[in-house]
Amino acid sequence: MWGLTSLAGMRFDMGDGNEEFPPVYSQEIDLSQNDVRASRPSRTLEGRTGSSGSKRKRGSQREVDVEGIHLALDQTNEQLRMIAEWPTRALTNENHVRTEFFRILNEMPELTSLDRELLQRHLMSCMDDLRGFILMPKDEREGLCLY
Repeated sequence: MWGLTSLAGMRFDMGDGNEEFPPVYSQEIDLSQNDVRASRPSRTLEGRTGSSGSKRKRGSQREVDVEGIHLALDQTNEQLRMIAEWPTRALTNENHVRTEFFRILNEMPELTSLDRELLQRHLMSCMDDLRGFILMPKDEREGLCLY
């Protein structure tokens, strides 16, 4: 009807000939907290639309709606910041897990170099297995390495 199709088709008329939404966390849309707060309307003018009580109620409702939207944007921005930090945190955590894994293996004198190599190959294929090995009690680790 207006050049729009359903969400299932994921094509939209953006008014500029572009039929795709730009990513929210891109250079095209800046939703930093300073920009969001700077765009908030002044509350001193809200609710003063006239002498009618119903207009004041609508203004008050609008203030609540606008504040709710800004709160949602603030929360979304915080979530986007956290998501942007995930790869860095995951990489740091994985490096720590690998370092701890090799430290533990080197502290096990009963392992031959071949045993150590086989265990490294097996466990290095899956980060969850590495974490499990590190969290395992020492006596269970030794039992695992004897097989």
